[in-house]
Amino acid sequence: MNNEEIKKPHQRLHGDAARLAVQLRSMLDTSHTVLLVGGVGKNHGAGEVATRLSLSMVSLYGDRKVLLVDANIKSPMVNDYFGLNATKGLAHGVMADGGRLDGIDKTTIPNLSILPALPEDKEHAREILSGVGTPLLSRLRSLFQLIIINGPEQAGSFEFSVWAAHADQVILAANEGVHKSEIVEAQKSIKGVGSELAGVVITHDA
Repeated sequence: MNNEEIKKPHQRLHGDAARLAVQLRSMLDTSHTVLLVGGVGKNHGAGEVATRLSLSMVSLYGDRKVLLVDANIKSPMVNDYFGLNATKGLAHGVMADGGRLDGIDKTTIPNLSILPALPEDKEHAREILSGVGTPLLSRLRSLFQLIIINGPEQAGSFEFSVWAAHADQVILAANEGVHKSEIVEAQKSIKGVGSELAGVVITHDA
């Protein structure tokens, strides 16, 4: 999948992950930031945008610790993307007693860690949503300088709005065929929960 820039009137974000990382750097807090990536319409490629962005951010930030969280429990992809054999996923991270975060996996890439979603996590959807801000993200913020979240499947969903309420910035990914009204509605939903839309990346199939 190739990416290209969003057209006006929305904030322009570059589709190339390395350039996108540079573009976002000035927008993000230099200490502890939660960045949520969501999709609009069909074939939006938000998961790939989030994954590639996390790799570029590790390179850009140097010694800063980056965590990629897969919150798309209906269609998890991060675990397979990195070839992990995780046995504990997002639900475990939310519901673990005593603040344990042993569901986090380190990758072979320095300073990049993963909190994957597993197929069985969708059975705990209610518990995950109730624990997004506290205890999950409140604990993760103390451990990582940048948290990138591959959000639930559609940016207009209730599940996505719960995650957006605890994010500092939101990026939307949309296929080039999506109607602009869908992006506008997603933007309204994001602002409605008090978060900020950093911009939109338009994607298209090769």
